[in-house]
Amino acid sequence: MSSNQLEKTDIKFYLTSIEPNMSQSIYSQSLGGYVSNSLLYPETSVSSTVGLYDSSISVDGPITSNDWVNSQYISVGREMMGVGSISGNVLNVTRATNNILNIHIPGDDVKGVSNQLFNNSINSEYKQYRCVAVKNINPWFSAFNVSTYVVQNSLNLQTSLQIAVEIPPFLYLSRNSTSWGNIFLTDSSLVGVYTDNYFKEGYLRILNGPNSGQNRLISSFDSTTGKFIFYNAVPVDYSSAYSSSVDYEIDPGPSQRISTGTVSPDTTISRCSSFSYASSSSNAVSMDVASTGVDSLSPNNLFYIWIERTLTKGDSAFVGNSIILTMEYNV
Repeated sequence: MSSNQLEKTDIKFYLTSIEPNMSQSIYSQSLGGYVSNSLLYPETSVSSTVGLYDSSISVDGPITSNDWVNSQYISVGREMMGVGSISGNVLNVTRATNNILNIHIPGDDVKGVSNQLFNNSINSEYKQYRCVAVKNINPWFSAFNVSTYVVQNSLNLQTSLQIAVEIPPFLYLSRNSTSWGNIFLTDSSLVGVYTDNYFKEGYLRILNGPNSGQNRLISSFDSTTGKFIFYNAVPVDYSSAYSSSVDYEIDPGPSQRISTGTVSPDTTISRCSSFSYASSSSNAVSMDVASTGVDSLSPNNLFYIWIERTLTKGDSAFVGNSIILTMEYNV
């Protein structure tokens, strides 16, 4: 990871899940909630030049991990390719499945793309919805003027796509406690800074002390005391043998969670934009959905992208529905 700037590989797309800190192996269950541990697009890079007529691509590893199992396609630049087989670090491909054919050079990004985000369950308006998270994993540097759009639409010509951006109810927080117990943690520096229950349903990690490595969901937050109450107790209760100060961090808050992929998220809340056809950088959806002037993605923070897929009435083709989202930002 670069020590002096944000790298393009520091911005990653993840599936979402009903609980934090879990893998999402079923793409079609990416219906909002918490960011999962599973990438929407597994990533690697080209390791040797790919000519216009090459049918195999050598890439940097690893490409045999579980993240790649569901990748029917790869995206290199703006070219999509069908994946036939994988042999070591060589992908045997069908070129230009989106009718774009380019030369690729070492270091070019390769993203695995799955058909499994969408399925054949649609509502009476022939629509379905999914939610993915976009996270800055760089611990030091921010992305500025962030916006997103669909760089590659579905290969199913009967599909249209719109996207909406939702920002989390609270951002990443890293601090020190002033006291703690087996069911609570208090940080007096937060008194009066945030409202009651501002961090409710947040995911808190204890980073040192006797409960180091323990993670808990927050049941409530008291703004007058700075106290977090956990849903479930941690193993060790406080005693004078321990320091009252422990390091902790809280992940950015969850998005809305829809009960089924045929139900639309609420785009009338201030944290969520309306759906729009963001098909290029000229009509990309800004991260600044609340018109606050804040459109930067700071270290360890994220936002959510809702995808609305609409099928033409009477269309029976549910295949070819892989899509590629991309970001624009300044460093």
